[in-house]
Amino acid sequence: MHNIQVCISIDGNKTASNNRIFKTNEHAAYNSIMDGYNISKKYIIPAILSVINTNIDTDEYYTFFNDISVSYMDCLPPDSTYDKFDMNANKLGLWLIKLFDLWYFDRNKNKPRIRMFEDAINLFLGNENYAGGELFGRNFNGVIDIRTNGDIDVVDTLRICGNNLLLAKYNIMYNELDDIINEDIFYKFYNAHQDNVLCKKCRNCIVKDVCGGGLLMHRFSEINGFDNPSVYCFDIFYYLCTYKIH
Repeated sequence: MHNIQVCISIDGNKTASNNRIFKTNEHAAYNSIMDGYNISKKYIIPAILSVINTNIDTDEYYTFFNDISVSYMDCLPPDSTYDKFDMNANKLGLWLIKLFDLWYFDRNKNKPRIRMFEDAINLFLGNENYAGGELFGRNFNGVIDIRTNGDIDVVDTLRICGNNLLLAKYNIMYNELDDIINEDIFYKFYNAHQDNVLCKKCRNCIVKDVCGGGLLMHRFSEINGFDNPSVYCFDIFYYLCTYKIH
């Protein structure tokens, strides 16, 4: 009735998803996640958020989501900054290329739609009505977070960059939602794909209009702030250039 969509976070099969631990009882989360997913399918078709784990084989990953009849999913690179980057994650570009091939050549009409792939295709084709999202494209990021206590905050992914990103505290009980736009961190997030926030390397890049610099949190370092290319710059460039050859 209110056009509210439901999205469930599943990182893949039991091997991939069991790295999520419930803080209350220290039990692996996979079984409970799947219970919730199966219950939700009785009433709606939930979308899936999936954090990429490059240690999981792409065939295994793609087969799992096909087997549980996922219709739409968003694959997300792991949260990271320059100060917290895991060098084991530098296989991301090759992993995405392998996943794209599996998806692209899958002739099953019920295969899952994968947002990352659809975004890149539409952006390469110059679809002006398809702006992309926080990961790709040159659009403006207009997302805010509202926490369970009513606090208005920048998007949760930015919290990996620090706990004191806002100069003031905002809450729905005494603030308007747009009060947060005066914060410098929100200005950077909103304009994350624009030249006034992109670093020099990104501004001069041949895939800038598709990549858009990537996620803002992936550009953060204690030394330069957000004035860096993404920690996944090489992987994204490699993936998009191979993509274009397809």
